[in-house]
Amino acid sequence: MNKKRGQASVEFLFTYGWAIMAITLAIGTLMYFNILTPERYLNQYCDVGAQFDCVEWALYDNGTIQLVISNNHRVDINITNITYSSSHFSGNHTDSKRINRGQNENITINANPTSQLLLGDVQRIRLELNYKRIGGVNSYMTSGTILTQVLSSN
Repeated sequence: MNKKRGQASVEFLFTYGWAIMAITLAIGTLMYFNILTPERYLNQYCDVGAQFDCVEWALYDNGTIQLVISNNHRVDINITNITYSSSHFSGNHTDSKRINRGQNENITINANPTSQLLLGDVQRIRLELNYKRIGGVNSYMTSGTILTQVLSSN
């Protein structure tokens, strides 16, 4: 009698073991082909702090980042440096841009990716904006994130 209970226990473990292994293999396959990538299902967004708004943003397959930033400060500012990084590129954009209070400014960054950006891929870009108030001496920094899909540059 004990032999049959032992055999039933072993059969139970083998049956559920195969099922768990099949489920693990299926999940691993989905992850390998980036089907279970959470960023793929998130809404695209751009957040660069409370004092700035991203009016528009885009990342193109040639590595160009296009930003339209609105100045929500009570004074005019001068963006002196933008540091950016992603899994495909990183660097500094040092072209100075003046943004008047309440106005928008178009900023184009040529990021020079280290590997191919694929159309439709989702990229998370980390930004640091260094700026000064016009007429001021102190330098300020704000950081933010852009989550966006790669678009065609054509």
